[in-house]
Amino acid sequence: MKQQEAKIIEERIEDFGRFLVTLLMLSAFFYLGMIINYYLEPMNRGGLLPAILVVTVASAGWIAVLLKKWQRQLNSLME
Repeated sequence: MKQQEAKIIEERIEDFGRFLVTLLMLSAFFYLGMIINYYLEPMNRGGLLPAILVVTVASAGWIAVLLKKWQRQLNSLME
């Protein structure tokens, strides 16, 4: 039972780890798009890109916290 649960947690950590990297890359692209957009056409208003950037970075932080929690859970199962 413990081995099966540990395997499920390992798979979850692996999948969410990949998603975290993808989300961070997407955040970098939004940041670069925001910088390029503001450099070419300065605006008085913020726009949509900063809001999307905040959401993606916050989501990445939340996923990183979940990964840390699952890693601790996996370590306790392996002991």
